[in-house]
Amino acid sequence: MSTPQQNLPEKILELSRGFQLSQCLFTATALGIPDQLKDGPKHCDELALATQSHSPSLYRLLRVLTSIGLVTEISPHTFEGTALAACLQTDAPNSLKDFVLLRAEQYYQCWQDLTYSIQTGNSAFEKNFGTSHYRYNQQTPELSERFDKIMSVLAQRQKQAILSAYDFSGLDTIVDIGGGQGSLLISILERYPTLNAVLFDQAETITRAHELLAQHQLEQRCLPVAGSFFESLPAGKELYILKHVLHNWDDAQSLQILQNCRSAMASGTKLLIIEGVITAQASQRTVLLDLMMLVSFDSGKLRTEAEFQALLQASGFRIERIVNTQLDISIIEAVAI
Repeated sequence: MSTPQQNLPEKILELSRGFQLSQCLFTATALGIPDQLKDGPKHCDELALATQSHSPSLYRLLRVLTSIGLVTEISPHTFEGTALAACLQTDAPNSLKDFVLLRAEQYYQCWQDLTYSIQTGNSAFEKNFGTSHYRYNQQTPELSERFDKIMSVLAQRQKQAILSAYDFSGLDTIVDIGGGQGSLLISILERYPTLNAVLFDQAETITRAHELLAQHQLEQRCLPVAGSFFESLPAGKELYILKHVLHNWDDAQSLQILQNCRSAMASGTKLLIIEGVITAQASQRTVLLDLMMLVSFDSGKLRTEAEFQALLQASGFRIERIVNTQLDISIIEAVAI
């Protein structure tokens, strides 16, 4: 729907205020406001004491948080958290706290250099932090663990959409390449009790995956394997999954990953590529994610169906079908030829 002509200046001003709201969200999360309000309402002075803040200034922040629905002022200077704030509590199921803090601490700084990325085609992350996104997180175990946790939380939101859209019955063993700590595989294995799996990822991630598989009593059905998809992959299985992997890499690197997949697969074996596909009707979230891959993730990108088709043909695959899901991700089913 188009904006009425007389409202166009206000629309521009509204769009330009976006960074202010995101910073208010980041600050509230970093100060732990959602956690502070978990057990009930608190006066601003009490919140200021708990967060080591200047109470009059904190009150001004809380008014903005009220305007975006994160808190409610139930009496003068006394606030309670909303259901939205609960999503940012540390111990909430599938908490988004770490994800918001990651955006605040790493991505926000990079997006200030969006012009640099647009003009050069290079990652603003490397310009700001001196190394790639993945190397930066790998240098610190705490950052690497937090990133894996964030990916698991995001997977929780997506796995039901994937299970609703694709039938994994009739298979013996599947492989999740770059599958993190195994969140998607766990859901698939719990849905299909006769199915077995191989979880393939980097060594430090696989180390953490063992504990999660044990919690779900799946150690006997899921084999964790450490390695690099730029080198070699477990061979001879019936179906392989690449979920949110290729969009992290440029075409040359993605082609290498797909060629390594093909080397591990017999003709007729299926490969599922699960990620966003750029279309003429792509959502704002999808096109923003594509831009984020440029800014923050080492020249990665989302692709169109034609771009996937070219990569898959060059690596020995044929697209059988593209299955849409309830979310902004699709399942590209390809067959090794």
